[in-house]
Amino acid sequence: MFYFSVRFSRGRRIAALAAVLLAVLLSPAVLYSPAQQAFWTLESAAPLGDTQQQRTEFLYQAGWEASEEMHETVKIPREFDAVYQEYNLFLQQQGFDLRRFAGKEVERYQYRVSGHGENGMATLLVYEGRIIGGDVSVEGKMYGVSAQG
Repeated sequence: MFYFSVRFSRGRRIAALAAVLLAVLLSPAVLYSPAQQAFWTLESAAPLGDTQQQRTEFLYQAGWEASEEMHETVKIPREFDAVYQEYNLFLQQQGFDLRRFAGKEVERYQYRVSGHGENGMATLLVYEGRIIGGDVSVEGKMYGVSAQG
């Protein structure tokens, strides 16, 4: 049987202990940083939007009946101008955030909707089968599509 031993000076032992302690203390900050939370939120909590049925059910849960789907692929800009910044603030109030998708191509689905005694247009943004944002426009006013908005 082989034994291997190493002797550290008192200073090196303290430095090694401090490094391990620092790594343990920083690991929650790395594991639960806002970027990581956004990733886990998208993967586990973002509503499914891969099929038309999933998207219309999502709108129905927000009180809207949807018809006449229109679809196109759009690119979220890498850097947000004032309009995108304002729209993203609106989405953040609903629990969405487009910053994670800056520079990516997403699917935009639009529907004619009715509900709450009004008619309008709903827009849903979908990335990799998950709804990442949306709104309903009625006579120039914009409403959220999520339960939080």
